[in-house]
Amino acid sequence: MNNGIEIEYLFGGDLIDKTKEAARETGRLSTAAEQAASSITEKIAAQKAVVKQVESDLKSLQKQYEKIAPGKAQNELMLDIRACKVVIEEEKGALANLEAGAQEASAPVSKLTKEYRSLIQEMARMRLSGNSIRNNTSEWQSGLPSFATP
Repeated sequence: MNNGIEIEYLFGGDLIDKTKEAARETGRLSTAAEQAASSITEKIAAQKAVVKQVESDLKSLQKQYEKIAPGKAQNELMLDIRACKVVIEEEKGALANLEAGAQEASAPVSKLTKEYRSLIQEMARMRLSGNSIRNNTSEWQSGLPSFATP
């Protein structure tokens, strides 16, 4: 039994169809990964808006503090200012976590997209050159392990 037949048997049918199916699945994964990255980008933008709003609120509180006469009201306003500063630090921490997550996620998305494009280009190149899986070409056999492994 030659390797081409063994591989087709392992895949339960026509290897060309299975390769096309793998390309479709890789495309779906790539699209899902891009959507996830877009979602993270939207969350970062929303978090930046929250930080900006809280910083604006802090400035407003600080201006009020400067204008208010010393006493109980000024002390209460100082407590609000301190609480606002704590919130700003928490929101900035959340923003930093989102940005770190986006950086970690961007590399796999880019890699998956490149692999998908490469797979499609290689299939087209082999089809145009007349090489096919059924011809059991050395080119196909050398590329097959990366496509056949989960």
